[in-house]
Amino acid sequence: MIGLTTGQTLGFVAVAILMAVVAFGRIVGMLADGFDKAVLPPLIVELVIIAVLIAAHLQLSV
Repeated sequence: MIGLTTGQTLGFVAVAILMAVVAFGRIVGMLADGFDKAVLPPLIVELVIIAVLIAAHLQLSV
């Protein structure tokens, strides 16, 4: 919320990087342990949130 009001959106990138690390871990886990349907919905949500955060950073940091 602070990034939206002050225009300082670097925090969006930090959160997106952290979520990307988590998503990468899920993908590595799927490759190591095999595909599990229960992993797919959270992975998709994480990827969408990452895309939204990066898009918001690019749009708002003029």
